[in-house]
Amino acid sequence: MGKLTAIHLFNVNNIYIKNAPIRHLITRLNNCEAITFPVLNETGYTDNIDIDFPDGFKDIKSIRQRLQYFGLDLREAERTIEVFVIKDK
Repeated sequence: MGKLTAIHLFNVNNIYIKNAPIRHLITRLNNCEAITFPVLNETGYTDNIDIDFPDGFKDIKSIRQRLQYFGLDLREAERTIEVFVIKDK
């Protein structure tokens, strides 16, 4: 029997991912008020991850510290990306 998957990234308390693709974390980071730029996944990870954020997503400093604890980081960089735009007719 495989590991169970749990995704609790939008909770107020007990924020974590267990055995889930990193794309879920990227989605959460892209919906975080403390992060003002789009977050892209350049980790190369293909396996599922386990990560928790006991301090939540309150500020960029605590987010980066927690990511660094797991060997990850957020770095400001310049990329050219294609996007969809919603606008009125």
